[in-house]
Amino acid sequence: MDSQPRLAEDGFHPPSTSAVIGGAGGNMDRVLFQNLVEMVPLVESLMDKRASSSFTRRASIVHTPAPPHLKKAADHKRKKAVQCSSLKTQKDAEECVEDEKNELLLLQNQVADLQKRLSEKEEALKSAENLTIQVNATHASLGELRRQVSERDALIKSTNTELYDAKDDMDDIDMAKMEEARIAYLTAVAAAKEETTDETLAAVAEARRKLQTFVL
Repeated sequence: MDSQPRLAEDGFHPPSTSAVIGGAGGNMDRVLFQNLVEMVPLVESLMDKRASSSFTRRASIVHTPAPPHLKKAADHKRKKAVQCSSLKTQKDAEECVEDEKNELLLLQNQVADLQKRLSEKEEALKSAENLTIQVNATHASLGELRRQVSERDALIKSTNTELYDAKDDMDDIDMAKMEEARIAYLTAVAAAKEETTDETLAAVAEARRKLQTFVL
């Protein structure tokens, strides 16, 4: 199908190359003009589909190549966006690594503090255990000393009882001997009264001496 008649029938009259260039004073970009010329078939295709009875609410996308200078600008913009995204991603990664380092350092400090506290608790527990052992040993020694003191008290009490009993026995013996000495003295005195001789007087003196040993 010829492009020019179709556009003429639909009321669209494409300008000629000389007219467009002349109307623009010769300053229009030739590349842009060429792109406009290339868009004519696309416009005709859209108009044909709109006029066709089988054309419903469907449309096909026709890719039109972008102008080279626009493509370069888009590529440059895309590269710049990629670079910015890469830099941002790298910055975020560095910040994330730095945050993880700080968090790790904080955790290490917390672990060190907990280990220090645990060590102090263990030392305190060990000291308490040693003190408990010493207290138990002291109680055991005190119990042994009390037992020994009790045994000595019992021994002293038993000894005192024995001494008291012995004293009683000795007192009984001394009383018996003193009674014998007293009777002997009275007998000697009675004999000297009946017959006064040197022998009877000597017997009285000896009996008095023995009796005095118990009295004095």
